[in-house]
Amino acid sequence: MKATPSKGISLIELVIYVAILAVAVIAITRVLIVMTRSYTSIVVARDLNHSALVGFETMVREIRGSASVTAGSSTLGAHPGRLTTAAGATTTEFYMAGTQLMFRKNGVVQGPLTLSTARVTNLVFRQVSTGSSEAIKIEMTLAAGTSTAARSVNLYSTAILRGSY
Repeated sequence: MKATPSKGISLIELVIYVAILAVAVIAITRVLIVMTRSYTSIVVARDLNHSALVGFETMVREIRGSASVTAGSSTLGAHPGRLTTAAGATTTEFYMAGTQLMFRKNGVVQGPLTLSTARVTNLVFRQVSTGSSEAIKIEMTLAAGTSTAARSVNLYSTAILRGSY
């Protein structure tokens, strides 16, 4: 007698195939979740780095080129951070608009120095004067991201005014 070949799959084979497919789907889902979190973290770090670089470089460059500086209402909170520099006929002002660091030159708004996705949570300008020189110490804290990928960075710099050293 000849054995007749099976024309379908058995229940055990079906269960094994479904289990293998389920493991593959779970593995792919986990990889996608990890990749999404990594991408979000990279975007947050990029936003912080860009905002820190542009904001600090601009402030330090303008302070170093200034002949005089006024640091009025220098801390965030009840009094928004504000710094006004003067170099000849040019007046530059750094100030807060919400959580963004803004830049105004000769009364004309030049725009934000930080990305809209980065928030300035602390901004302090301190005037430092010695017998022979004058400088401004800048302290700024930037934050970006959501609760799952939140990061913040504390930044510090000191700029000596032109002609005061």
